[in-house]
Amino acid sequence: MVNVLLSVITLEIYAPWVMVLSWRWLYKNMELNGARFGYHAKGGALFLSWLLISIFVFIFIRVAVLLHLLLASRVIFLLILIMPFLW
Repeated sequence: MVNVLLSVITLEIYAPWVMVLSWRWLYKNMELNGARFGYHAKGGALFLSWLLISIFVFIFIRVAVLLHLLLASRVIFLLILIMPFLW
């Protein structure tokens, strides 16, 4: 509940840290043949990668719009299709 509240208050900026905490808890409580798993990602690194992907997508769309409107619509459609796989 705290994670959801913090995500809402910070306008989803806290979301990478929520994901890391959730995955760490899940992996810490998972076991296979007596061995526990570990999740070693950092929220800051995940946030930075999301930020860089967002900047890249924004610049790519702006360049496509400047080049040609039809090309831009195709590029935006393709980006919408692949966005779920970037998370």
